[in-house]
Amino acid sequence: MGRQNIRAKLSKIYRLTLVEDKTHERKGALKISALGAIIWGITVVVIIYVSTYCLIAFTPLHSSIPGYPDEHSKRVAVANAIKIDSLENAITRWEIYSDNLSRILVGEETVDLDSIIKGNMTKYLSDKSMEYLQSSDSLLRETLRDEERFALSHSDERTFPIDGLHFFCPVKGVVTKTFSAVNASGISISSADGAVISASLPGTVISTAWDPEEGYTIIIQHSGEIIMTFSGCRSLLKHIGDSFEAGAPVATSSGVCQLTLWYKGKAVDPEKYINF
Repeated sequence: MGRQNIRAKLSKIYRLTLVEDKTHERKGALKISALGAIIWGITVVVIIYVSTYCLIAFTPLHSSIPGYPDEHSKRVAVANAIKIDSLENAITRWEIYSDNLSRILVGEETVDLDSIIKGNMTKYLSDKSMEYLQSSDSLLRETLRDEERFALSHSDERTFPIDGLHFFCPVKGVVTKTFSAVNASGISISSADGAVISASLPGTVISTAWDPEEGYTIIIQHSGEIIMTFSGCRSLLKHIGDSFEAGAPVATSSGVCQLTLWYKGKAVDPEKYINF
């Protein structure tokens, strides 16, 4: 009985009449039910919401929202990351220089600056004796062997075939050179100069290099025996030993970068797994 009353009220027709105040002349009328008014109200709200979303998402108006990252903000963030990295290296050099100066004053042997910087070491001093370090190293090796024997170190780790992984697009651009299985070469990607190169999967940097002609090269180790190499980088945002998640910025492009994807020791075509 209650449902019938509600249905009757919603279906009841109402008339909205427009009448001139002085002459009482009828100008128009609109017939609508309560259910129709609710439907019209919801439709208007949805249209306003969709129109506002499209206006903000697909027009330059989104850059006027405080805190919204635009292209300028991204370029500034990359530049600041590079500056911070340079400052960290400078601070490390000054710390080593100060320590070497103190060692010279007391007649001790100095620390080799070049070997520390190339090895990307931030902790370079130890107050432990060589015998203690050697015994600790032996104990650590024995512990690792025991863990591997009982499969403790990989009990929670699961590896998936490369076909079942979701690769994050490292850089948006056009593939100008495709993969060649003959010489196991990678692909070349033409992108904007200074574009950010991101990690396709969670991984760790295992090697970096610099060449006057090719620029910087960064090699990233991923789980599942997957390795990705980026060559032709303008600068590096990660260094040896750094770990990160998929989508993290690792380098910047010089306009054309080379991507090589290795799976279980063999070069494979990156375009089969990544949408550029």
